[in-house]
Amino acid sequence: MSQSCDQTNVVYDERTVRARKAHVCDACERTIRPGDRYKRIGILFDGRWGTVVRCGSCQKTHEHLRALCRLPEYRYDQLWPDEQLNCGLDYAEEWGNAPPADVQALPLLSNSDASALLAPAGRKP
Repeated sequence: MSQSCDQTNVVYDERTVRARKAHVCDACERTIRPGDRYKRIGILFDGRWGTVVRCGSCQKTHEHLRALCRLPEYRYDQLWPDEQLNCGLDYAEEWGNAPPADVQALPLLSNSDASALLAPAGRKP
């Protein structure tokens, strides 16, 4: 779920957008429907641009893993979650325990509920 990094991205531009057409989440491969909110991440690394698309569920999972990577016991390794949440390890192997219940429930959310996770505070999805 995460990787050790010895270099940082030159650009990491993470934006919440509303889909005008169908997309596929790069992490879970779920269809992001027109009208759904999702994250579009532009990355410039090693002279190359890349784009990652994540649904609300996968984005919240990525944010949870980023928070874990910032814990003092892991900071020295400069860990960062894999952008597609695919590194070959499962959560318990990497972090030593099962994920919290709210994180376990994220993949089970409907498309509408996943989209609502990315709604600005105080606004309707």
